[in-house]
Amino acid sequence: MINSGSSVSEVLKNWPFLGKPEQLLHHFRMLTSIDIEVCMRSAIQRKANNLYMFFSSERQTNAELKHALLEVSGMMDKSDQHLPNGIFLVLMAYFHEETHGLILFDEVWI
Repeated sequence: MINSGSSVSEVLKNWPFLGKPEQLLHHFRMLTSIDIEVCMRSAIQRKANNLYMFFSSERQTNAELKHALLEVSGMMDKSDQHLPNGIFLVLMAYFHEETHGLILFDEVWI
């Protein structure tokens, strides 16, 4: 049914778990023995610095990207541990994606 050209709503009606990220990740893990979340986190940890350096070294004309790079740079001044999360801002700015409601960055005081 999925490969038959059915609409997303039809597929979700028959397999509602595919519309829930937790269920989809669990099902994928059962089928492939691959934990996508672990793989993605590991890849981001390994590649975030290279991505940041690439975007920082290029002469950028995208104002959103320039702003994201400055924001991530400020986050990194506090701790390099912020880069893996901050790289999402950079990538979303590069692809002109909206971040409203998707990522919430806030300082936490302990």
